[in-house]
Order: sequence, then structure tokens, then C-alpha cells
Amino acid sequence: MSRRTAVSALVSAALLASLVVAAVAPADQTSTATAAMAKSGKKKPVKPRRGSQGPAGPQGPAGAPGPQGAPGPAGPIGPSNLFVTRSNAIVTGSINEESRVLTIRDLPPGSYLITAKTNVTRMAPGGIHVAGCVLEAGEDSDGSSGLAPDATGIGVTLVTQVAHTFTGTGSAGLSCFMIGAGWNASHTQITALRVGSLTAA
Repeated sequence: MSRRTAVSALVSAALLASLVVAAVAPADQTSTATAAMAKSGKKKPVKPRRGSQGPAGPQGPAGAPGPQGAPGPAGPIGPSNLFVTRSNAIVTGSINEESRVLTIRDLPPGSYLITAKTNVTRMAPGGIHVAGCVLEAGEDSDGSSGLAPDATGIGVTLVTQVAHTFTGTGSAGLSCFMIGAGWNASHTQITALRVGSLTAA
């Protein structure tokens, strides 16, 4: 082989090698980068895109009713209990002596406004006579008095009222008297109105 032929062969081989290297190098670099990304587990982030808000949907059906709540505590008692005792019998009293005319009994425990009224007449004419009555409930009492007319059989109506709280079963009584003459009491009535509370001033 001549020198010239040998040189040409070397040049041709060098050119071929450079072409092969140039063609293979980008592929190797791409493969290397792809392999590195796969090895790290990273993915290219995708930016979310928000669309416009859609129209409101139809109203859903009503839910089932909830369970009934527990009942509340009982409220205070109101003024709804009225107890009445009345008598058309004539009660006779002696001069200057007090006598029981009527009693209301068996009142349940609680607070009451108790009112009593009766008509007191004198049995003998002449002079001016004072009639009086006292209503008692426990330690509480109230009195009322008036002048009896100067005529037999004409009376004076007396009204008394007392407020009292009974801790147990209670009663209230009306007693009357007349100064200077015998007397009669008739058309007597006692009422007891039970109230929720009682405040003494």
C-alpha cells in the first residue's frame, strides 16, 4: 500500500468515527437526563386551571324531623285555686262577748288571700252599739268594725281580709262581737284565693 493510500484511509476512518460520535452523543445525553428524572421520582408540575362558577343546583328535599326535646320544668302555680265556705245560718252572740261565726278548713299548703264578710245585727233597740269582726289565719289577722243602726234587725256588713302562707294544711276563722248588746251574724262567707307567691311589705 502506498503512503498516499494509507493516509487517505486514515482520514476516512477519522471522519467516520467523528460522525458516529456526533450522532450517538445527543441520544446518550437525553437518555441520561430521562433516567435521572425517573430515578428521582419527580414529575413535571401541572398548573391547575379554575373555570367559572356554575349555576346553583336545585334545593334538596327536607330532612326528617328531629327527636322531641325533653319537657321543661313546671312553672310556678298561678292564682287558679279558689276555696269558698258560706253559711246562711244565724249565729247568736252575747253582749260584749266574741264568738266564732264561720271557719274555712282543709286548705292545702300554699299562700292565700283570704276574705270574709258577714252581716251583724243587734237584738235589742236603743242606744248606739259597735259591732266588730276579726279574721284569723295562723298568726295573721285582720279586723273590721261598724256602728249598728238604732233599730232591731237592721245590721251592718263587715268585711275582713288577710294574707297568709300555710306550710301544712290550714284553716281560717271569722269571729264577731258587739259592745253593749246581744247580736246575730248571718249571710257569712269566707273565700281563700291561692296565689303563686306572697310578699309581705
